[in-house]
Amino acid sequence: MWFHRPYRADDWILFVIFSPTAFNARGYVTGRMFNQKGELLVSLVQEGLARKEIPKRSATNSKL
Repeated sequence: MWFHRPYRADDWILFVIFSPTAFNARGYVTGRMFNQKGELLVSLVQEGLARKEIPKRSATNSKL
């Protein structure tokens, strides 16, 4: 997250989010925050990983 100029969080802010790619359990997002004058306040980038949980095998299902 990069702050380009001071701003008040209780003022009007436009938050623009763009996800150019999401593949193989990974997502990449960029964002920008603007004030009412159209001035860039904040830029941000985030990568996320989302994996499905594999259920653990319980002892009651054991074939032993």
